[in-house]
Amino acid sequence: MRLIKNSGGDRVIDELRRSITPNSTLDIATPALSLFAFSELREELSRLSSCRMILPSVRAGDLGLLGSEADRAYRNRLQTHWLARQCAAWLESKVMVKGAPKTVASPTLSIGTSESGPMTVITGTCPLTTDGLGLTPSDGIGLVQVAEDNGECAQFGDWYNALWNSLAESAQPKQRLLEQLGDL
Repeated sequence: MRLIKNSGGDRVIDELRRSITPNSTLDIATPALSLFAFSELREELSRLSSCRMILPSVRAGDLGLLGSEADRAYRNRLQTHWLARQCAAWLESKVMVKGAPKTVASPTLSIGTSESGPMTVITGTCPLTTDGLGLTPSDGIGLVQVAEDNGECAQFGDWYNALWNSLAESAQPKQRLLEQLGDL
């Protein structure tokens, strides 16, 4: 296990860009999902064979789709509508979504393959937002860890699978997210 500073050349986004290869799988548990974080990872996410995403049960706007104050430069590009359509298309084609009963307290990004399971797991203060990826300054103190050891990754994979299997099967979380994107 090693730590990521989430600044300079040692950011979550750099680790994701290195780890996501064609036909990778990605398991995500995140309390927030920013269109601008999606934008920065769009090319890598398009290479995935599949993605499972756990989001908190939220009301409209609570996911932070439009980012934070630090994302003003991204909003000024006036690409929000286009990004919302791109994100919705990606969700429709590659992503299964389940809703957590309340919040997702421990963001986790697990990259692997369907054959081998997780090969890299990033956990800690790394929601799928621009500050979680290390693209904009964070307004808090956090810790981000990367597991690359097969044993550690397998434990995280078992934890994610147990969490995924404990959540109810429902089209509602994905449909709510697609509706929020459609509203943009």
